[in-house]
Amino acid sequence: MAPEISTRNFSVAPNVLTELLGSNLTENLSIVFAEQIKNAKDAKASEITIDLSQFPEQITISDDGEGIKPEDISETWFRAGTNFKTNNPSLLGGKGIGRFTLFALGNSIEVHTISTGIETHFKLLKSELETATSVENANIHVLTFSSNKKNGTILTIKDILPEVIHIDELRKNLTNLLLDDTNFEINILSPDSEKDSTNLMSFSEATRYATLESTFNLTWDEQSFTLKHLAYAKILDEKETMTDIIGYNETLSKIKNYIKKQQAELRKIGDITFKLFNFYEPSNLQLQYENSSVTPSKITKDFLSYDAGINIYRNNFKLFGYGLEDWLALENAARNNSKKISNTRSAGQIVLANSSSQYLTEKTNREGLQTTKKSFEEFKNLINEFIVQVNLERSQVKAKLEKIALKPKTVMSTQPDVGTSTKEIAQKTSKETNGPSFTSSIKPTESGHTLPFQIKLRRSKIAKPIPCFKSVNLLDYIDLERSHSSSGERLDSSDFTFYESEGNEVLNGQLSERDVPQSTCIVVKYPKGNWSDTFILRFEKNGKTSKSELFPLKNGKYFKLQSNETNDFFRTIMMQLNALWVSNDTSFNYVISAAMRSITDVEIEERLRPENSEANKFQNKSLGSGFQAIDSLISQVRGDKELQNKISNELGLTNSDRKDNFFRAFIPMSDGITFGDQLKIGHSGAHNPASLTESRIKDLAKNTILFLELSEGFINVLKGESSSPKR
Repeated sequence: MAPEISTRNFSVAPNVLTELLGSNLTENLSIVFAEQIKNAKDAKASEITIDLSQFPEQITISDDGEGIKPEDISETWFRAGTNFKTNNPSLLGGKGIGRFTLFALGNSIEVHTISTGIETHFKLLKSELETATSVENANIHVLTFSSNKKNGTILTIKDILPEVIHIDELRKNLTNLLLDDTNFEINILSPDSEKDSTNLMSFSEATRYATLESTFNLTWDEQSFTLKHLAYAKILDEKETMTDIIGYNETLSKIKNYIKKQQAELRKIGDITFKLFNFYEPSNLQLQYENSSVTPSKITKDFLSYDAGINIYRNNFKLFGYGLEDWLALENAARNNSKKISNTRSAGQIVLANSSSQYLTEKTNREGLQTTKKSFEEFKNLINEFIVQVNLERSQVKAKLEKIALKPKTVMSTQPDVGTSTKEIAQKTSKETNGPSFTSSIKPTESGHTLPFQIKLRRSKIAKPIPCFKSVNLLDYIDLERSHSSSGERLDSSDFTFYESEGNEVLNGQLSERDVPQSTCIVVKYPKGNWSDTFILRFEKNGKTSKSELFPLKNGKYFKLQSNETNDFFRTIMMQLNALWVSNDTSFNYVISAAMRSITDVEIEERLRPENSEANKFQNKSLGSGFQAIDSLISQVRGDKELQNKISNELGLTNSDRKDNFFRAFIPMSDGITFGDQLKIGHSGAHNPASLTESRIKDLAKNTILFLELSEGFINVLKGESSSPKR
């Protein structure tokens, strides 16, 4: 056969859209929703709503943007890899595939969009696309008609694929999605059965309580570059510069030399701004929390739990794969040297120029930047150079914080109005004061007269609220050595008398939480002169917490274990775990995780596995040991519909939806992870305390409850008992 030349055309199978660019592109559902938020922002929306209230039947995503014009539908929706946005640097998209990630949520996507009086509807069904021989042969029916509705787009996803969507995790991943945009709002509507997460703290709100602030600003011009660096030790709004610390200028010079050496590659990336805040807390200087509602545990729970680490932003939008992922290995470095910053106690933001996308390119699945390019390697090296400077500042910040804390604070006491009682002084001061846990709240009288003496307050005592059941000596809050009368004589402890809010004298200056409300105003009287001073003390109170209990034992809302020796043991442990959990003390997380492992082990070994137990003899099958026993039990139950119905009756699951939701929780995940594996992974915190996030502990408690319910119902069915716990 004589050689001949012919041409061939590429043909794209439909599963490229629905799977490779859709359901299989990423398992991170936050990225899927983030892509739709980008599209809403590009459409100039001021608000987007992610409605999960009808999950798992459907998910709705709506925005109030400009909508899509009919003539743009083909380019924006029916063309994969479009450059519709690529040539406009102000737009967030660019790859032309983000909309196809919706197939990770469901097999049916309905699009309703309204733009300038024209409404357009169409539907993408995975089943219909897959019947076409190629994407080019897939016919999508588009309905267009006039409309007087407001501009906007509504996406409705049905035939849902995810069995579980963790609302708290989603909310946290999207809370810091935008760098700074007060004109755009992201709303997430949860299913009725799910509680919204606690109020998360914003970056600007939380970083006010950081003790180290370090900022780098690298800019380029045609000839050279400029690097500006500022660093402060801080307690709230009081700051001390770090420019005079040992090695400051030398380390900064090394950074500049590195930039000069690598400027050919770094110049391509463009301008870079890097802000980092570290939450170092010297044990003797916990001064940055100005009221009892903001505590170190609140900072950890409501801010660092979702925004710790160093995130990267471009075009005002967060790039996924950084932050909590600890891409700079800060945590490992901090474990080897406690004077270095850790990822979990730091919050940083790197802002890249929009033009950097040509060299710092995002991965197709949006899970970070491509790491095989030289530009990324030099960029990462530069950030590590910045970190060396920050670690130098962190190693010497304590002395600066002590300097701030020990700055003398002079309080001139004032002559109270004649006839004003101690109680009236205290109540007036208590109402007017909105300051630190311990603070002077004296203001000049209307006449402006002040008495010629000085009282010095101990700034090191302006710390956190006083723990329950601890007595305090009120004289500890006055620096007697630096307090003096008008004649210059040093004041003596016997010169003072203390009164609490109700006007009662505090005998011997000793006060405890039993004697006062949570917050009390202390009036200090100086008998040798007609004057008084006041300050506020706050005590921590039992039961003051924003956390819900891990195990709802009191009202039996979720489950009520039938009384027997084992369940009574469980109930006692759970009551104690609830108390530890609501205390907001994260140091107990290790104990809570380990105790929940004990609950699981006891249920398996004492009730399911004994040779004479009904469970272990069911269908003459042994359940095995450990977490294998859990999966063996689930396998037996899932394969027997009649048994499921009996267990449902035992648990009081008369509603079909509740029944389906209950047993759906035991279905293995798409990656093959079984329910037993989930419990095992959750319990790994007992061996790795650093992994014990609040979300993991809550999931572990939820799964522990589900396992105990299933086991209880299963055993009761086999025993033939009619009396059973009610869910």
